[in-house]
Amino acid sequence: MAEQSTSNVTVGIMPNGTSSSPLVTRSRFWFDDGNIVLQAESTQFKLHRSVLASQSPVFRDIFSIPQPTDSNEATVDGCPVVHLQDSEEDIENLCGLLYDTLRIHTFKKKMELSHIGTMLRLGRKYRFKHFRSEALHLLEHEFPSDLAESDANAADYQYIASTTGILFEVAYLAHENCIKSVLPGVYVLICLNHSPQAMKEGFDLHREKYGHFLRTEEPLSCLLGREHIHRAVSQKTLAWLYDGSIPCSKCVNVAACNLARTNHVLDIMKRSIQSAIRFFADTWLQNKLSAGLCTSCSGVAMYAYNTAREEVWHSLPEYFGLNAPIWDGDDVDDEEEKEDMD
Repeated sequence: MAEQSTSNVTVGIMPNGTSSSPLVTRSRFWFDDGNIVLQAESTQFKLHRSVLASQSPVFRDIFSIPQPTDSNEATVDGCPVVHLQDSEEDIENLCGLLYDTLRIHTFKKKMELSHIGTMLRLGRKYRFKHFRSEALHLLEHEFPSDLAESDANAADYQYIASTTGILFEVAYLAHENCIKSVLPGVYVLICLNHSPQAMKEGFDLHREKYGHFLRTEEPLSCLLGREHIHRAVSQKTLAWLYDGSIPCSKCVNVAACNLARTNHVLDIMKRSIQSAIRFFADTWLQNKLSAGLCTSCSGVAMYAYNTAREEVWHSLPEYFGLNAPIWDGDDVDDEEEKEDMD
């Protein structure tokens, strides 16, 4: 097989009568007027050079390489064959993003996470215009690094199709593509919605395929983060229950506010860790912490709660072990991305 390489992309041209796989199938992306065939694993795609080259400088460079004129070099439907090292799923998704944009991403239908993964991987590898930045935008909208934005998010995802185990898939995707910003929010949601056993099962489900991308030891880091948050609930977000702040100096009903404070303490003591950490993850109103408190005491307690929530939120990267040096480098070439968008 003749091979040429550009930008870490291997271009392979198979001799006539040979194949890299016993059975090669055609994708649904097979255009009669296509003039290039891409092969990923055992699937071929007959596409248009102009479409690929207009969106990717890497493919533009590949197509600028003079093609061999030797009759022994294989063609399919008269088109040269470019063998890629990417998965069939990624190239199928890529074709959907390039040719079926209205079907893949409309306001009526949410985007599959697999397409976002393709945008991140191939957007970086082939420098497709806007792919990576758009994928980052979607993930950072659903899993913001800002507490106020996280509180404002709806219960369901706005742009991404929800599937069983999606939080673990997003975690792996973030590790694979060095997207540290979304992980604290993702891990908090995992802690809220999964028991320790379910966490292990969730991470194990994708470990064989994506485990080598993990930059932290999971589910251990997630579980340790959960313990840190649980400790922060009693020491920070709910410290006003124990530090003498309530009843406050302007309290209008000391007996009632003392009773309300006692009831809150008893409620928290009965809760599991998974439930108790909602006294960080949820807002003051969601937790109904004003119940039984006078207006003055409620105001004092709410201010303390909200201030502590912000403090704990900013500590999440440390809690989940995301401040390790392995996260310091970013594998995205910002200058190349900016240049490609011009």
